[in-house]
Amino acid sequence: MTIRTIGALAAALALLHGAGPAADGAAARDGAVRVSGNMEVTDTRLSFRVGGRIAQRLVSEGESVTNGQVVARLESDDLEQECALRAAEVRAAAAVLAELEAGTRPEELEQAEAALEVARAEAARQASEFARQKELHGGKVISDREFEAVEATRTAA
Repeated sequence: MTIRTIGALAAALALLHGAGPAADGAAARDGAVRVSGNMEVTDTRLSFRVGGRIAQRLVSEGESVTNGQVVARLESDDLEQECALRAAEVRAAAAVLAELEAGTRPEELEQAEAALEVARAEAARQASEFARQKELHGGKVISDREFEAVEATRTAA
């Protein structure tokens, strides 16, 4: 509500209640209606960029404020924790990036080569076992069910 609108409403109320220029026995020379009393505006629009609890109120009731003036501060504990968490995530990602950029160490290559040799040896053992089981199956020494189980193990590996 603007000042003009509030003034117009006050004048209209004064005229309705008999407080016009002649009500106090003296007419205003300029035709203005003069009234006394208190006017209270309770409609206020405040907003923060983020939600939260008010930690500090910087102005008191009735105090004049200007556009853009800080009137309250919010608690920042949650935001500080969120910032610390995001900073930790950035540091972790930077560590992973540095490790990737540094390349593979010789020890890691040796471990991978050893694991490959173990896998090859296991594959050779399973191929040999399958050939033996196939021969036993052909000679009717093992059942079809046993051979199918060996075949499924070989396929899964």
